[in-house]
Amino acid sequence: MTTLTDLSVLLRLCETESSVALWESWVDTAKHLLDMSTDRSHLISRETAARSLDAWLRYWELFGRVLSPPAVCTGPDGVLTLSWDRGEWHIAWEFRPEIPPTFFYRNRQTGEANVGEIPWLADRLAEVRAVL
Repeated sequence: MTTLTDLSVLLRLCETESSVALWESWVDTAKHLLDMSTDRSHLISRETAARSLDAWLRYWELFGRVLSPPAVCTGPDGVLTLSWDRGEWHIAWEFRPEIPPTFFYRNRQTGEANVGEIPWLADRLAEVRAVL
């Protein structure tokens, strides 16, 4: 599992990235996840933060290193949501302590929606890649 204290993982994965702004956004988001899991704020657990970063980085690789950093939001009881909005699509990953993360997407124009565990996403990669 990726640790948030070692941002060199991001550097290794982004070493071919030509966009400085995208790189900076990635680093800022990873630091934000780290800040949310510190003793000072403790909005989410270190484990939840690490699981979310690990999933994000794995799918970033699957998407050919073009997946933009997500919006990050915490909820009650240590819930963490990573989300992306692209046109008519809303896509979210929800991480809850001690249960598998879930994936949600919805097309705002057609109303099409789907929910599942994040590994399900790999089976629909081409479809989701077109959205993101």
